[in-house]
Amino acid sequence: MVHGSTFSFRAKSSCLRPRSRRRAAIFSPRALGWGPNVHMTPRHTRRYCRIDLQGEKLLELAVEKLGLSARGHQRILKVARTIADLAEEEEIRTEHLSEAIQYRSLDRRLT
Repeated sequence: MVHGSTFSFRAKSSCLRPRSRRRAAIFSPRALGWGPNVHMTPRHTRRYCRIDLQGEKLLELAVEKLGLSARGHQRILKVARTIADLAEEEEIRTEHLSEAIQYRSLDRRLT
């Protein structure tokens, strides 16, 4: 079954490449500044990872419940930005933020 799941991952990965290229074309002024979202500085994060009041409350709750540092807060915003980019959305919506928080909480459980 490992072989099947590896094949499945490769198939999904190859499907995402065109979406990732489209995302880079849509957001090219931002992408040209630092490359992948992981390389965003705190200044870039403040500018390009804006969230609404509902998202801010959700993130605040996650920081409190998961005991996240400022760096963890920034990582969640960057992952949410990437999720929004893959969905070809300019704005980070609450569901993007929620998904990013889930990934972060899973990561914390595994380490």
